[in-house]
Amino acid sequence: MPISFRVLKEDAVRGYDIDSFATSTVPTQGGTTTVLVDSARQEAAGTWDRVNAWLKFGTGNPGLASVNDSVVRAVTGYSTNGSLTFQPPLTASVPSGSSYRLFRTFHPDNDAGLAINSTLRENFPERVVNTVATINEQEDIRSYTVPSAVSNAVTKLVKIERSVGTTSSTYQYRELRDGYDYELVDYSDTMNLQIQYIPVASTVLRLTGRAVAADLVNDSDTTDEPPTLILLGARHYLALQSGDNERAQFWGQKYSEAKRDYAKSRPPTPLRRPHFRIW
Repeated sequence: MPISFRVLKEDAVRGYDIDSFATSTVPTQGGTTTVLVDSARQEAAGTWDRVNAWLKFGTGNPGLASVNDSVVRAVTGYSTNGSLTFQPPLTASVPSGSSYRLFRTFHPDNDAGLAINSTLRENFPERVVNTVATINEQEDIRSYTVPSAVSNAVTKLVKIERSVGTTSSTYQYRELRDGYDYELVDYSDTMNLQIQYIPVASTVLRLTGRAVAADLVNDSDTTDEPPTLILLGARHYLALQSGDNERAQFWGQKYSEAKRDYAKSRPPTPLRRPHFRIW
């Protein structure tokens, strides 16, 4: 099941040190562009101030002051049962009902995000992402421009399928054969699809493109890679970033074990041994 970049970053920091992460909702009194008032905060003075700490606003609440969504601000002051002050100012005042998250020691994007992406690059350097586009066949038309989403400088067109049925049905698809059902022709850096059969106006062509996945950037970005391996690797990177040798050794061992377990869980690759026959 895909897991979002936001959840990975939060879980990485929370698992590294449970006291380094907190989440809550802004109460009815709300706040300003530089102050968040939340009398429910019970941590001692010094928990979120006089240390490296950050507030991340609005994640998951696009309807509430959406200009603040995913914005990160440095905490400049904190009082128990009182308020959190931060800088620089937000674009809009903090509304009641919006969510916020507190991170200590590690910046949610620059540190936690880097740790997540570093782990992904190390373990899945050829992680791929598929993009799908569709074309509707037209009567007497046998040449179609391939959508750039599935064929460009970084995305390779890997499969073309044709619907079995009409566009209004829950149709299945049949994969077409390159060189038999269709040909691809490059006209002035534009890929064109030329079908070799009689088109039917109510039929859909589904094109799949494949590219190496970029780093996760937005909180809503997702990955299908195993979260346990990603999180353990990220915590190891966080320990190395902070210079904590004891935790680096601890998380490094957990990370190594997770990599071995993942390798064991992969289906075996059959060996293609040469076969010689003597007559």
